[in-house]
Amino acid sequence: MKKAATSQSKWDLKKLLAPKSVAVIGASERFESPGSVVILNMKSGNYRGRIYPINPRYESIHGIPAFKSISDLPEKPDCALICVNAGLVPVLLREAAEAGAGSAVIYASGFSETGESGATLQSEIRQIAETFNLPFCGPNCIGAVNFLNGFGGFSAHVPTDTIPGNVSAVCQSGSVAIALLNSGRGIHFRYLVSSGNEAAVTIEDYLEYLIEDKGTDVILGFVESFKNIPKLRAVAACARDRGKTIAVVKIGRTKAAQRTVVTHTGALAGEDPIIDAVLKQIGIIRARDLNELLETATLFRRLQSPKGNRVGMIAISGGEIGLLSDLSADIGLHLPPLDEVTVNRLRDTLPPYSPIANPVDAWGNGDLGETFQNCITAVGNDPGFDAVVVCLDVQSGMSTKQADYYAIAAQSIVNANSKIEKPLVVFSNLAGGIHSTIHDILDQEAIPVLQGTGESLNAIYNWMESTSSEISTEPVEDAAETSISKVSLPSFPASGVLAEYAAKAILSDLGIPVTRGALATTMDEAKAAAANLGYPVVLKIDSSDISHKSQVGGVALNVKDESQLEESYSRILSNVKTSSPNAEVNGVSVHEMLDLTNAVEVFAGLSNDPQCGPVVVFGIGGVYTEVLNDTSMRLAPLSEKDAHGMLNEIRGAQLLANADREAIVDVLLKLSDLAIASESQI
Repeated sequence: MKKAATSQSKWDLKKLLAPKSVAVIGASERFESPGSVVILNMKSGNYRGRIYPINPRYESIHGIPAFKSISDLPEKPDCALICVNAGLVPVLLREAAEAGAGSAVIYASGFSETGESGATLQSEIRQIAETFNLPFCGPNCIGAVNFLNGFGGFSAHVPTDTIPGNVSAVCQSGSVAIALLNSGRGIHFRYLVSSGNEAAVTIEDYLEYLIEDKGTDVILGFVESFKNIPKLRAVAACARDRGKTIAVVKIGRTKAAQRTVVTHTGALAGEDPIIDAVLKQIGIIRARDLNELLETATLFRRLQSPKGNRVGMIAISGGEIGLLSDLSADIGLHLPPLDEVTVNRLRDTLPPYSPIANPVDAWGNGDLGETFQNCITAVGNDPGFDAVVVCLDVQSGMSTKQADYYAIAAQSIVNANSKIEKPLVVFSNLAGGIHSTIHDILDQEAIPVLQGTGESLNAIYNWMESTSSEISTEPVEDAAETSISKVSLPSFPASGVLAEYAAKAILSDLGIPVTRGALATTMDEAKAAAANLGYPVVLKIDSSDISHKSQVGGVALNVKDESQLEESYSRILSNVKTSSPNAEVNGVSVHEMLDLTNAVEVFAGLSNDPQCGPVVVFGIGGVYTEVLNDTSMRLAPLSEKDAHGMLNEIRGAQLLANADREAIVDVLLKLSDLAIASESQI
């Protein structure tokens, strides 16, 4: 198998995210100004590099000698923090570039998110970056923090007691970056980036850098718009190859959210169903909100992905078990039945009146010691499960005596964990914090503790499904390696739509089976075609201007002999002349009439998304296509695993039980090749 590798980034981000020297242009002691906050962050974070405040009005700033200009510095700074308003940015960015700065952060707003004039300004600074090969973060951002070396190029105050961990994050929203930083969930970040408008360095570039960082195991993202889908695909493959997890909140599901994205960062959100399909295809987890994102991070920063998706669950409340069963079913969390050995072990442990099922009600007689421990151990040793999940309500507001009682349960979890070989997760039904006593007991054994029923179950689902066989991990051939050479397409008419006969010719050339047929421009040609094919036949009007032929009376099915053909041929032309007098008609196509009595009707197609590129679409066909809206999508080029995954993903997958699945997969792969080889002409 080829080893996945990211595409080589044009930007070297080491000087941006791990600078050894920093110039603060627009440095100040003015309260809460970016030029003050970033210096204070670096001082309080014990930044291990050199800080050069730049402001001609000061001799020193926050006790550090100041300089009049970046050109006066004793060295070329790795990073220039540009803390001025938007109008001054182009001049000062160019000065920094000419002085040899290795990177920059631009905090100011007033660029593409504000409209045409701001977009022009953003284009100007982008051109400076290109000319001088100067990567910069922003504009319209909060900046970046590196907790390893204390670099605090962040225009909001950074906590001083943060210990570097194995989680890094990139957020296109500054407020979200601040929220993650101050979540209080016990997640220790290594790098935190607020990327803003991403006029130069994009989220895909940051992800690439973080994947190469040996200490980062989990990467979180808050995304308004992806900028480079092909690179995102390469980055995701590289992350999986290195055993790293990427989880994002991607906004833009609704038109209202998409409009907000444009006014916030000046970006395009993309069509959400396609984005959703792409993320699923390449193995990037999509969380619904920030709470789910953080709970997902809590899981992955502590535990490797399980070997499968089967969950054994334990709780101590019958009512909560009902809730957990309902919510697990809603999201597709797989809770298979207990095996017979486990059932017998639980019967020996629990009172006779206790129901025995998954999830297990382990309350029994209220013994949270030995009984609780035995239940967890029994479920944990059931070969039908890949992970064990324990629901235990341990909110931070518990009384001291209640916490002492539940501490017994926490110790039982720890004891059981030592007797099973499967990963174990604990969650509390209510969000708002975990009691410190319980947290400390479980934390010492590195047992992750989640909070909030929905957030926790969704995070567990993300974790369990991260090993899904539907995620394509094999590198896919690129356009230059496809089995189809560049496709020669006919000239498209003004409508932009090829008539059916011409379209079928292209598919036939690709090796995709189509009905045998011929295009007739006269009655005699139609008769000759039917005689050659053999009756019964189908007649159809052939016109680029008519997409729905049956609606204009342009179709005749099951034409059984020459006399019916004569009547049908004349009727079709008459109907079209009446209903669509301006349509350009190529003729009437004559096709073989297939017996579809035992057939399953499906559809497959292509869509060229402005942001993602060519996408292959599959679903149940016929009258169900628009009624059920049951489709699956994947980004081209497809792997064989992608194509099989598309068949399995639709809600009507059971209808394909007796279908020729390999034939469908073959069609999907050839459509994928067509999409790539045609270079977006379609």
